[in-house]
Amino acid sequence: LSMSAVFPTSTAPSALLVSGAWWKFNCQHLQANMILRPNSAAVCSAVCDAEAGQVNFTVDGGNVAGMPDTMDTDFIKAHGARNMDRGTLQVDCTRMRNLMEREASMEQADFLSLDVEGGEEFVLKASNLRDFKLMLVETGADIGKYDRLSADAVSKRQRILAMLKEAGFVKPTDGPLAAVSTIFSNEVFVRTDVARLLSVAATAAMTKS
Repeated sequence: LSMSAVFPTSTAPSALLVSGAWWKFNCQHLQANMILRPNSAAVCSAVCDAEAGQVNFTVDGGNVAGMPDTMDTDFIKAHGARNMDRGTLQVDCTRMRNLMEREASMEQADFLSLDVEGGEEFVLKASNLRDFKLMLVETGADIGKYDRLSADAVSKRQRILAMLKEAGFVKPTDGPLAAVSTIFSNEVFVRTDVARLLSVAATAAMTKS
């Protein structure tokens, strides 16, 4: 499952693609690229911790569109001229599980890719984290680079790490995932039961070789 403000033209193996922004171009961009993903479902929606609610999204912004209330001060400083010019509009939202079941008949997914321009903590709170085995989450892992130095950016990353740890996720420490556990501002997390299986598999592969 992939959730992002906007999706590139390259193919992706996701069963469900969720555009986190309701901005017209983003949804058109997503729908136009579905020809490259014949086995995927697509939905333009927001995720929130309610059966049926609304959130405020920027009207503009493209790949940096999102919810101003969830953006840290450095992000707004860097991108506010692009995504704040025409203010916000209200977008319907629901819980992640509802979207999964309604749009793709899914109760669980092997992989969640989450890059929603500062709204990651908000989305994770509205999701049953144990529904996923592996996650790639934009946490701001590159804090200190690209002028992202604000205390709220650091604090947000720490809250995300604590939330995932409480849900039973760890950073991979062995196997191929360990080598790519941090990718720019994104971090890889594995559910502990899956991490144990991967560790056993990695050990077996090393023994066999």
